Amino acid sequence: MKRPSSDKPTPDALTAGGESARDKEPVLQDKEPALQDRDPALQDKEPALQDRDPALQDKEPALRGREPARPRGDRGVSPSAKEARGPLVELGIGAGWLVGLSAVAQIVAALFRSNPLAIVVLQAVIVDLAVGRAGVRWDPEASEPAPAGGAKTPRAKTARPRADVAHDPVASGDVDAQKACAREDSRRAVRGVLMGASAALAVTVLAVVVSTVAGWAKVSAHAPGASLVLGLVRAAAIGVRDALLYAGLPLYFVSRARVVPRVAVVIFGGLAAGAAVALHPAATPANVLLAVSVALAAAALWARDGAGCSAAGVAGGWAFFGGTVTRGGLLDIDWQSGSLAPGVVADGAPAWIAAACFLAFAGFALRRPAAS
Repeated sequence: MKRPSSDKPTPDALTAGGESARDKEPVLQDKEPALQDRDPALQDKEPALQDRDPALQDKEPALRGREPARPRGDRGVSPSAKEARGPLVELGIGAGWLVGLSAVAQIVAALFRSNPLAIVVLQAVIVDLAVGRAGVRWDPEASEPAPAGGAKTPRAKTARPRADVAHDPVASGDVDAQKACAREDSRRAVRGVLMGASAALAVTVLAVVVSTVAGWAKVSAHAPGASLVLGLVRAAAIGVRDALLYAGLPLYFVSRARVVPRVAVVIFGGLAAGAAVALHPAATPANVLLAVSVALAAAALWARDGAGCSAAGVAGGWAFFGGTVTRGGLLDIDWQSGSLAPGVVADGAPAWIAAACFLAFAGFALRRPAAS
């Protein structure tokens, strides 16, 4: 009787298979060093890759000092595309922003004609957001707020030498230094606003005094009221709107084009403000020239200081002192000949006198270096 076949290997077969497997082990063992030899090759490359990091780290301080934070308006624009823009392209973009924002301001004025305060506040907000998107900054030397646990970073070129970034307490994250820098930025902004407003006050006082002495006006005191506060808010909005629109925006794009002298830019900003008044049916040569001279003074201050606080101060100060204060805020002026006020209300000799004062101030601002 036959035994059933079994698939189990016999001892002899197992022995033969084991010897065959052991015979193959040296072959595999011979290949293992070859596989292992690849790891040192990769490991040899790792120091070369790591050697690049110190080189990049050595360049980081220079890069941080050379490349300011990109303005919001440059998001999505590659550096090569920005460098490829010619002067005419930059000027065309700036003109487009100016024309577009002026048109939007006119639309807002038409929609809210029954509320003058809402008109100027909305115009100021729209212009501020738009020119910020374009890249205009009130003070390029100011520092942006520090992120959580981080250091403040400059918006643009700063007065601090960037070669000393490693020793800069602000860049190193020193909280006390950050607070001191923020206080200095605030003081500089307040000084600029007060200086511009003081110039507007001086022009207003001079024009009123001359008009009173010449018999063109009769001045009487008026008790202050809530209109004075509302007038201050309105003047602040006008200062923001006009300083950005007629000074900051043209200066920014012309500085990028680098082909037009700053005096020409200042004149262009003044003419743009005058054109806005000239389109009004009640425009006269006196009030058009007055609007031009105020914008010239604002643009001259911005061009001199490199910041817009003083420009906003002179534009807003003229709206407050020449408009609110002398038209029922603190004084009641009965004009016998001509009148003095911002916009198309101004006319006659008082407007010519104020325009001449602002023109003289603009020329003085351009010739005198900025205060440190």
